[in-house]
Amino acid sequence: MRPSPAGRRPEWREDRGTVDSTFDPQAALDLQIARYREMTGEERLSLALELHELACDVAREGIRRQHPDASPAEVERLLRERLSLVRLPRPTREP
Repeated sequence: MRPSPAGRRPEWREDRGTVDSTFDPQAALDLQIARYREMTGEERLSLALELHELACDVAREGIRRQHPDASPAEVERLLRERLSLVRLPRPTREP
C-alpha cells in the first residue's frame, strides 16, 4: 500500500463500489462516519442488527470448534451465556 498524501480525503469509487485505498485511516473513519450520518435511523438499526447477527455467527463457529460434539441447542445455550457475560449494566438515572 502506498503512503497517503497528507490531507487527502477519501474518494468513493462508484465504478468499483470501494473507497480509494491511498488515504490515511483517519480519512477513512471520517468518510465512514459521514456515511452513517447520511443513513436514516432505520438503516442504521438494520446495519447494527446485521452486524450483531454476523458476530453471533462467528461466535457460534468458535463454540462449535471448542465443543465439536455440542448439539445445536447446546451451542445456542453457550452463545447466550457468552452474550450475558459481555452485557454492561444499564446506567442509572440521576433523580
